[in-house]
Amino acid sequence: MRSRHSEQSQSCEGGVPLDPNKFGGYGFAINTEGWNTKREPTHNCHDQHKSGLIPTNLENDKAARLRQTVKDESGKVHKIGEIDFMDGNGFHKVMDIFDSSPNPWMVDRNLYETKSYFWIRNNGSGYITVRDVSLEILS
Repeated sequence: MRSRHSEQSQSCEGGVPLDPNKFGGYGFAINTEGWNTKREPTHNCHDQHKSGLIPTNLENDKAARLRQTVKDESGKVHKIGEIDFMDGNGFHKVMDIFDSSPNPWMVDRNLYETKSYFWIRNNGSGYITVRDVSLEILS
């Protein structure tokens, strides 16, 4: 979320440069057993890694819903990750953390409302089916 990593500018190599125009954004990733999140101050420059387990392992060919929320709260960025296992019990919150030290460009609403993106991808072998994707702007 809030990614500008495809914008023209310098990518991060060896921890530098930190380029506000190329903010990589806030990530939320799921695998069959757990989740992880990273902050990417500039594309290819990661920090604030966190991970955890999910309450039920995901299974191939069994649908699940994912929801990621990223919102500013009192100078921090609140990141929430949720999974609905489609078992009638609704969403389970698996990630609820704060970025308590965002750089100014990470909370520059004008910057990421002017142009930013999110992406969904499969980082590995196998396949995923993606459907009913929506983006909701929180006030």
